[in-house]
Amino acid sequence: MTEDLMSVQQSLSGIPQPVLDFLEELLECTRKEFISWIKTIIKDKSEIPAFVELASISAGESDLDIDRVQIFREAMAAAAPIVYDLSPTAGFQQFMAAVAFVTEAVTKDPKLTKKLKDSCDNREWIRAAHEVHGSVEHSSISQARSINGKGVFTISAPPKFKAALEDCVSLQLRGGSEDCKSPAEHRLRMYKLPQLTELQNKLMLIATKVEEGRAEANRFLEILEKVKTIGKLYLELLSVGNVLFSGWKAEIYCNPEQHVKVYTEFGIAEILVQSTKPLLEELGSLSKAMEHCLREWKKYLETQRDTYYHLNLFTAQQLFYLCSQLARVQKGIVEPQVLIMLSSIKHDIKAEDVRQALEDALMTPLESVETLAGEEELVTWHDYIICFPQLIKSLAESGYDEVVAKAALQSCLGNSPITQQMLMEFAFEHGDNQELVEELSTSYEEAREAFLQKKRKFKTEHRDAGQVFFSTLAQDEVAASFESLPSISDKVILLWDAYCKKFSGLVSDKYVGVDVLGETLKRLVALETTHVERSLPVGLEEGKPLLIMCKEEEMLPSMLSVYRHTEAAPLPSYDEVLVCTPDTEEEEVELLVRRALSPGSQEQKIFCLLGADKLVYKVSERLEFHFFRLVQSSSIPSYRFLIFCNAKAHSSYVTTAFDAYKVTFPCYNKLEIQSYLKMHLKVPSGTAPVAQAFEEPHQQNIKFVFSERAGMGKSLFVETTIKKVHAKLGGTLSLHKTIRLMESEIDFQFLVEELFSIRESTTESQPSIFHIDVSPVVSKGLYRFLVDLCILRHIQRPDGMVWKCQPSHLYLIEYLARGSGVSSTKKQEMSIEMEEKFLDLFPTVECVSPLRVLTMLGRPSSVPSEDLREEYFDCNKLKSEAFQRSYQYLRRYKEKRDLDYFSFVSGSVQGTDKECLGCLMEFCGRSDPSWTELSNFSHFLNFQLMKCEESVFCSELVLQQLRGFKSFVVKFMVAMSKDFAMPSLNMSDESVPRQQSRVVDNVLSRYQLRRRWEQDSHPYVVFHAGGHSMEFLGFHINQNFDAIDAYSQAVLETNVLSPSLYRNLVLQKVPFNRKFETLSRKEQLETLCRVFGVECQNDPDPSYQLTLDNTMKMLAIYLRFQCGIPVIIMGETGCGKTKLVEFLCNLQKAGKEVQNMLVVRVHGGTTSKTVQEKVRQAMKLACDNRTKHNVDTVLFFDEANTSEAIFAIKEVLCDRSVNGEQITTSCLKVVAACNPYKRHSQETIEKLEKAGLGYRVRSEDTPEKLGYIPLRQLVYRVQPLPPSLVPLVWDFGELNVKTQNLYIREIVRSAVGKEILAGNLEVFTSVISTSQKFLRERKDECRVASLRDIDRCMKIMLWFYGLRDLLFQQMDQKRHGERGKQPTLDPAQRALVLSVGTCYYLSLESRQQYLEEVAKCFPVPAAWLQQEIELCQEVFLDNLSIPKATACNSALRENVFMMVVCMDLRVPLFLVGKPGSSKSLSKTIAVDAMGGMSSARSPLFKRCKVVQLVSFQCSPYSKPEGIISTFRQCAQFQKGRNLDEFVSVVLLDEIGLAEDSPDMPLKTLHPLLEDGCVDDEKPEAYKKVGFVGISNWALDPAKMNRGLLVFRNEPSREELVKTAKGICADQPHLHRIEYLFPILASFYCNVLARQKMEFFGLRDFYSLIKMVVSYMRDMKCSTQEELLVKAIQRNFGGSGDIDPLEIFQGCISDVRLTNVARTSCIRLLQENLGTQQPGFMSRYLLLLTTNNAAFQIIQMMRLIDPGNCDIIFGSGFPRDQDYSQVCRSVNRVKICMEIGRPVVLLNIQNLYESLYDALNQCFVSLGGNYYVDLGLGTHRVKSRVKEEFRLIVIEEKKVVYSQFPTPLLSRLEKHCLDMNTILSWQQQDLKRDLERWAGSFVRMERPDVLVAQSRAPVPKEHDVFIGFSDDTSAAVVLECSQNTCSVVYECCGDMVLSTATSKLVACATPDSILRLRYSALENTEEIQDLYFFKQKHNSLANLLREAMNQQHNKETATTGTCLQVLGLGYGAPRGAVCKRGGPMVLVKAGQ
Repeated sequence: MTEDLMSVQQSLSGIPQPVLDFLEELLECTRKEFISWIKTIIKDKSEIPAFVELASISAGESDLDIDRVQIFREAMAAAAPIVYDLSPTAGFQQFMAAVAFVTEAVTKDPKLTKKLKDSCDNREWIRAAHEVHGSVEHSSISQARSINGKGVFTISAPPKFKAALEDCVSLQLRGGSEDCKSPAEHRLRMYKLPQLTELQNKLMLIATKVEEGRAEANRFLEILEKVKTIGKLYLELLSVGNVLFSGWKAEIYCNPEQHVKVYTEFGIAEILVQSTKPLLEELGSLSKAMEHCLREWKKYLETQRDTYYHLNLFTAQQLFYLCSQLARVQKGIVEPQVLIMLSSIKHDIKAEDVRQALEDALMTPLESVETLAGEEELVTWHDYIICFPQLIKSLAESGYDEVVAKAALQSCLGNSPITQQMLMEFAFEHGDNQELVEELSTSYEEAREAFLQKKRKFKTEHRDAGQVFFSTLAQDEVAASFESLPSISDKVILLWDAYCKKFSGLVSDKYVGVDVLGETLKRLVALETTHVERSLPVGLEEGKPLLIMCKEEEMLPSMLSVYRHTEAAPLPSYDEVLVCTPDTEEEEVELLVRRALSPGSQEQKIFCLLGADKLVYKVSERLEFHFFRLVQSSSIPSYRFLIFCNAKAHSSYVTTAFDAYKVTFPCYNKLEIQSYLKMHLKVPSGTAPVAQAFEEPHQQNIKFVFSERAGMGKSLFVETTIKKVHAKLGGTLSLHKTIRLMESEIDFQFLVEELFSIRESTTESQPSIFHIDVSPVVSKGLYRFLVDLCILRHIQRPDGMVWKCQPSHLYLIEYLARGSGVSSTKKQEMSIEMEEKFLDLFPTVECVSPLRVLTMLGRPSSVPSEDLREEYFDCNKLKSEAFQRSYQYLRRYKEKRDLDYFSFVSGSVQGTDKECLGCLMEFCGRSDPSWTELSNFSHFLNFQLMKCEESVFCSELVLQQLRGFKSFVVKFMVAMSKDFAMPSLNMSDESVPRQQSRVVDNVLSRYQLRRRWEQDSHPYVVFHAGGHSMEFLGFHINQNFDAIDAYSQAVLETNVLSPSLYRNLVLQKVPFNRKFETLSRKEQLETLCRVFGVECQNDPDPSYQLTLDNTMKMLAIYLRFQCGIPVIIMGETGCGKTKLVEFLCNLQKAGKEVQNMLVVRVHGGTTSKTVQEKVRQAMKLACDNRTKHNVDTVLFFDEANTSEAIFAIKEVLCDRSVNGEQITTSCLKVVAACNPYKRHSQETIEKLEKAGLGYRVRSEDTPEKLGYIPLRQLVYRVQPLPPSLVPLVWDFGELNVKTQNLYIREIVRSAVGKEILAGNLEVFTSVISTSQKFLRERKDECRVASLRDIDRCMKIMLWFYGLRDLLFQQMDQKRHGERGKQPTLDPAQRALVLSVGTCYYLSLESRQQYLEEVAKCFPVPAAWLQQEIELCQEVFLDNLSIPKATACNSALRENVFMMVVCMDLRVPLFLVGKPGSSKSLSKTIAVDAMGGMSSARSPLFKRCKVVQLVSFQCSPYSKPEGIISTFRQCAQFQKGRNLDEFVSVVLLDEIGLAEDSPDMPLKTLHPLLEDGCVDDEKPEAYKKVGFVGISNWALDPAKMNRGLLVFRNEPSREELVKTAKGICADQPHLHRIEYLFPILASFYCNVLARQKMEFFGLRDFYSLIKMVVSYMRDMKCSTQEELLVKAIQRNFGGSGDIDPLEIFQGCISDVRLTNVARTSCIRLLQENLGTQQPGFMSRYLLLLTTNNAAFQIIQMMRLIDPGNCDIIFGSGFPRDQDYSQVCRSVNRVKICMEIGRPVVLLNIQNLYESLYDALNQCFVSLGGNYYVDLGLGTHRVKSRVKEEFRLIVIEEKKVVYSQFPTPLLSRLEKHCLDMNTILSWQQQDLKRDLERWAGSFVRMERPDVLVAQSRAPVPKEHDVFIGFSDDTSAAVVLECSQNTCSVVYECCGDMVLSTATSKLVACATPDSILRLRYSALENTEEIQDLYFFKQKHNSLANLLREAMNQQHNKETATTGTCLQVLGLGYGAPRGAVCKRGGPMVLVKAGQ
């Protein structure tokens, strides 16, 4: 045994058993050939992360598949050193090194052996994941296969009206998918349509080569498309009220083995139709049948509407409802909604009217009955219906029974005529013969019924709908034929035909026919006693449409003046007026036109379209169609039809269509309209007691309760009115409903449902009050709502249900005028002018300010005004206890009377209203307060005075010793009350006139703080809860007995108390001049607890700094709670608002284990419903806490103003209600915290606009604005505050330096251990404090200082400190110079330097100034700090595997460094820079480096967490759900993992593209960045994931402040040179080209400076360097000059405004570039598309062209083979823009990528965003193959790419220059290619000659002859030659010279030119030929002769004949004739010249 063997034996025996188990399992996997197979697909261990990423995409969100990927990754990472690192010749030492690695891995994860075994067992799944190469093909095909085999589509009635397709289409997957492993997965699975559409999108991207898979995908896609078609048809059938399809349901079985493929159930007919034929065929057949039904039903409805006029009062949906309800009327059931709908026909309709009308309608005879009856029949219809009933009645009146009368009639039927005498005789003779009478009576009834059934129009013998429809169907031969019909289409059509036959006149227990409804309506009209008779004003004619153009605000008054002309007639009804909006549908417009033009109305109404210019194009076009169609067939010559349009809408379709009917409208009289409305809105006496709550003449049942400012008592007026009504009703409660409209768009479905909710337990006549609070946020639907409610008195739901205003209703509309103080982020539908006009017309109660009331009280009382506007204030408020106690004390205080002996007597009232109000206003601190401010002042003072009166210090026992005490206290209480009531925001003291406010641009001024917490004094005198003592805070008493500020020592009040009082109070141990900060922590807590009235048990949070400032803020909140004043605090993010409220709540718990604080983190995605749910949850919690623990509960809304739901929060705070329902519990306290309204400085805004590429959407185009300011220019993305909240906001203040340092010190102490802090606490505090101060003071930076930065800094510092043993050693080795002279810091300080370098330094623009400030805190210079940070970055880069030809410039270094740190610590990172600034490369390098232990090259990265990246490609189509789903999937990777070793990171790529998406996908980002989830109260730890956002575009700074930020600016020349050297570092001939780099860098910088738009970028420069290197590697015969020119042409071509070669010439002095050195464009393209040079891959091509000439040229020059390439055309047609078409196009590109087939894209811009990564050639390598991302919306797949694949994008130049995004331009090699490009130099000369000739042809040399035309524009070539464009000359020359050799150009040039000129002459206009004599051309007569005689221009026939003859004469012609005929009035298209030979003829008819 040698020593070596002994050593081996010892080493092997030392291997732990778990490691041996792992090695044995690895050996077993090798035996099973698993390892050898893995090595065939993963060539190297560095490819493991790439494989995992690809497999993750296949896994999707399936937990099982995610775990499979994760297990495989971990097992292979551990086995990699043995599997990949050990070569066949490796020795024992190498083996043991690999085993050591395995040992370390197994020690950390003991389950690795099991994971390796499971991976081997999962081999088939891994194989499948590999085969689908990271796309979703496997999972998607698997799903499609499962659906095709087991799926059942269901189409059924949606639960709501106006439903979308997804509401009625679903899929059940029965039995689970085929790869389900667990029993749970075998359960029934449901798919909604969005999920199916997502699967459809995925399958569209699949280009599988497996025929079976392709067939499965295609089958699923076809089935889904057809199911969608059927679903759309079904929804349309429902919307038009088709009765046959009510209750219809279809089940579609996808399994081809299923016998019955389609079941369709017709619920109304109770018939099941099924089909056994092939599924796709039957689905198509079913859709055709449904189309037939739809078409026929529309025709039927139209016929019925033509027959029965009054059907036009109802929509199809309403007709369907009425038909179903009339069937119930037969059973005696009449729904209230039926009466509401039918009240438009009979104004006082009753249920009995409906029953009678239906009964009469059912008795309608056949139209032929009366005409045919007569001689043939003994008894007629008239006898049975009229004569016989009269005879029976007459006999009954004589005392005989009706039965006897009927028997008598029956006995006399043979005699004619029957008289009453005959009946009397029968009755007298046989009346007692009961048997005979009954027999004859029964016979009469039967005969009558049989006769009427035969002669009646509507049959009623069958009551069941199914029997009515199909009773005969099952009994005759039709039943047999139905079963034998082969197609489902035939069956449905047969049913439809049977249905149509039966539905006319249908009367069943489910439905009646539309004609029955029509007859019923006709009978109801006959019952109507009042008829509307209107006449038009003078000047407006009947019998033609009248288009009235006026200002938008004049439209409503003008319309009302038309109706006022007939003053006695009622207000216009909803059937007369249609308020038009962009949402108005075609049916509504058609019905109004029908009402106006159809015969059948007995009334003379005026029909009006209000605001018709707002109709969308489609509806406008249908309006024109329906109107003129009906006018032609109308028999109403005197119709009245008015169309009101905005005078500014000149170009609207309606204005143009009816322009011929425009009329001038006379001016209206506002007073007359007011009088008209007042008269008709006034309720008759005794009708409605609710309206009588008002004094005459203001008893209208609609009131606008309005004010110019918030807080004026509108809600109080409503409350008072309700009390008055209760008193009027004698204590009987009226019904009261509050509806708050708080969304930007009014939801009419919600509104009407809320109105109906009050009707559940009431009758029509019961008094009801509706309080409708219209929030200022409402921007859409408001105008329609106000007109519908106030004038038309009718509101309609989208589903047709109607709310009608009754006389017993009172509507109080709370409305804040929008003229002042109201800002909105949405465009307002009602302008200020419209609002003013509206409010001027209607009864209005204006709630006025206290100042106005004071003025009114000073006037003698006068007679009430007759005006519609009342001014309101409630004097009873001044008599309340809160106002009276405050007033009585203040009056005595003002009069300097002794207060010691005064106490307020409850209920006492002193002084007049004017005296009381004047006194309170004098002390409140505001010259013009609102009632809210005055009330808050009074209530706070009242509360404090009550506490004072209850205090032992005010008792009679100590009165003598403490004389003057009350006066002293009241003085401070007044000051406190002012402090609490005075608004912090910059509100004007005077009401801003509304006219002035319109021109105020600076909206932010309304939200600026004018009182800052720090700048004001806050002297508090606070009584303890028990009243036994008090606290003096915020002020001290000096030796002169003056009150001085506790901080500034400034005198607040002189001589505040007497010396004796001071001494006596000191004797009573009152704590004067006590410095709060000097108290012990326990004493501080006890002080607070005494005020709160709780016992001080323990310290809730020892880390919280209890400064005097914080204590006073807590007291301010607590006292507001006590007084009922809403608490809204405004402060910077991270200034401690949440922490303070949390500490306050914890103190009040007094040590009890109870949750008494609920935090709602509001964000952009928070809705009103979310707020309401949270409030209800808090109410429940508050009740429980009060009952069980006697503790109040606080609901805290954080960042309340970041969402539009701020109005819902306002309702909770100010109105103490939730969705109109009062909050009954008083133990729930609500606090809202707001972000400030701060705009970035102009410098910062400019910097943001320039970040990366700037914003993708320009500031003026972004829809989200605060007034005129884009939200992204604000420091915080905030919504406008509701005006009611503005005066209640108080400034929370900023942390002063001293307090901030205390916080920093405490945070540092709690975050960092004592060992690190030894001697460093002051340094740490100082450095972080300096950093925060620097951020705060630098106004030009995009960062905002926050307490979050301090926590983040400490977290990063500890991370660096943990790496000190490895990191600092490597940094020191890299540091140059003598180590002894280097200044040194200890490791903790060095970690701090790196931490602030990460948190602050790298995100700043002014980095140097920052380092100089921070260096003052260290014993080292700023340069050393900078070097330290850069060395650290370099060390990280040294430890990474950098791809070859990658430049390690500062951009890459900083990007990689920041990504590694932020990903490891889960700190959000935003990286913004222009394309090419190494963002994506940095991500790839960093993620590769952090692949865990197996891929780490150094011990440094072994310490880092293992990273799992989940990417999401943002786009303008992104949705919030997609981003939330990505975070959720990312969190799943962390679930159950050790979060200290593993991190999952979300990467949002191109996040800037989603910034201004209409769906606002980034609104949910705030909570996701903080917690990883949305709206979770207690998020679990695994949900917090890492985040990296990469963008070319600037971002909203409010988002970027949630994490660390790095801006990448343009690199300097030096950086460019360094980058170029890095790219070429591994090139052997670097020395030959290195001198070129500075020249090329200068050239690039000059290009950037000269270009007008971002056309060229860094990618172009990098590509230039790589190409130069490639060229220089193999120069062959070309000179260096030629190669440089060619490289510049290829990488800097295509620009229209610069010449890159000219710029390059300016950068070199020794070489003169000549034209010979330039390479033709065709040669450049051939080189790009040809064989690629080794080590260099050409970029894909962008060809800028004119008239798509490039497409023809690349074919002509054989650059592409049309037979071996895919050409994808796009267009602007809707179908081509459809998402599914984009899917198909991406699929085609994907197939071509896989097989290496070139693709040409023409005019298909909607495809480029899906191809960004492909265009960037950003490939991932795996197993020798390349993969790239393709995307659709939010979905990404990896596609395999062959090297032979080429992509050519062809676009028009003007489109590229104006519309192409810079990231797209920078990815492509750009060239201009049009006809001019491909001409030889001889052809170029000919082209110039032809252009000169054309110029002479056009130019007039003798303009003096044409004096009359001197003002006409000078004609251009395109005016004279039809179709002339930039490349016309080149195209003509090319065609004329294509058969001419270059050697004979000299002799044939003139001939070619002559042919070319004759071709242009053929395209000239006749007038230009006649003008030739004024031109400079010499051969004008020859040209005119050619044009008029030789060429054929006299007729189209001659022209065609000549063209065909020319073609026939060309024997070798291979092309046809191109002929374009242009009609009158249309211009000629440009460039319409034939490019490929063959004659071209252009004719312009009618110049």
